[in-house]
Amino acid sequence: MIIDKDSDITLVELHRSYLCHLDEAKLLSKKILECQEKLDVHIGKESCLLKMQLRSQHQIMDKQRELVDAVHRLSSETIGLREAWKATQGTIKVGRVIGGFLKWVGGFGIVVAVVAWLSNATKHIN
Repeated sequence: MIIDKDSDITLVELHRSYLCHLDEAKLLSKKILECQEKLDVHIGKESCLLKMQLRSQHQIMDKQRELVDAVHRLSSETIGLREAWKATQGTIKVGRVIGGFLKWVGGFGIVVAVVAWLSNATKHIN
């Protein structure tokens, strides 16, 4: 670039402007590097956190599978117990019916005994 004598800008002013822009560029470059370092640190932390969360989710899923398997095992192993419980409930119902019948027979027997006693008592009186 050739500057003539009539120009308002001198070489010294151009050199100063160049140095000023060079200093600004150096500062911007330094700020960009600082921001890049901060971003790298932040990405590293988030990556570690993500790995920990994924590990926790896998552990939770494994435990959930174990629980589902345990429930299925318990269900299959206690099917006989459930059937026995149902049978016991049926036996209890039958026992109640028989108990009610025996109570009725007992009450009827008491009435028959009282009538027989009164009948014998009246025979002795006559």
